[in-house]
Order: sequence, then C-alpha cells, then structure tokens
Amino acid sequence: MEWLQDDVVSDKAVANSNAKPWKILIVDDDDSVHHVTQLAMKRFEFEQRPVELHSVYSASEAKEKLQSSERYALILLDVVMETEHAGLDLARFIRQDLQNGYSRIILRTGQPGVAPERSVIRDYDIDGYKAKSQLQSQDLELIFYTSLRAYRDICMLQTHRYNLKRLIKA
Repeated sequence: MEWLQDDVVSDKAVANSNAKPWKILIVDDDDSVHHVTQLAMKRFEFEQRPVELHSVYSASEAKEKLQSSERYALILLDVVMETEHAGLDLARFIRQDLQNGYSRIILRTGQPGVAPERSVIRDYDIDGYKAKSQLQSQDLELIFYTSLRAYRDICMLQTHRYNLKRLIKA
C-alpha cells in the first residue's frame, strides 16, 4: 500500500521539488522508438514531478521488470515484438496475472492491421492505441498527461477506499 500512497499527490508533495518521479515503462523492440520517446519527453513534468523513463526491448524482459516491486504509472507497449501478439499477451498478463489495474497501458504499433483498434481496446483493458507513424511530440505529451492523471486518480480512490475500510474497522 505504501507505493500507492507515494503516487497520490498531496499539496506538500507538489511543493516539494524532490517529489518522486512518475515511472514510465517503454516496451518496444525498436531502439529508435525508445530514443525518440526519451528525447521528446525528457523535460516533461506532471504536477511538478518529472518522469523517469525505463526501457525494455521484449515482452519477456517487461514481464521480469513488472514482477519486481517497481510500479509504473504508464506502460507504452508495442504490439509486435517476439511474436505478432507479444504486446497483447503482455497486456493480458499485466491485467489478469499481475492483477494490475492501476498502470495505464497505451499500445503503440507500427503495424495497425495486426491488431484492430476497437477489439484490442475492448478485449485487453488498455487505455489507448496509437500508430507509431502518427505519434509526434505533442501526441506523446497528451498521452502522458491523460494517462498520468488517470493513474493518479485511481491511486487516490484506492487510498481513500483503504482509509475508509480502516476507519470502519476501528
């Protein structure tokens, strides 16, 4: 529960320039995607907290990282990596096996026909779907703002829920 409270922004945390960064996981087998994302977003801040970008290059590497104690507010996920649907399998793993409904997942694909947008968003509990060819710096900023805001709100609701349960038991 401690990690959850770390991601709920209080007025004190906003005023503190040493606030913990938002952790973002980039999962893509294309090194240039990592490089471009890092260049475009290196100075990005949300609620006076910077982002910390972590890179992995396969779904299997991402699984290892996600099973650690690290928590990611946002996961930028490629669809086609080791297999044509490695990213979709990873999204299902995150939601079902890890039971992680907190992290926001945005699929980025270079091959939009492989995974149709409508069914992917519906069936895999993801928060967005973007073609890599259409992503520009402004698009990434919008994704970061909306995803981090949603993550923050989910964490805040869960913290309030936890605190209410404690009050009821007392």
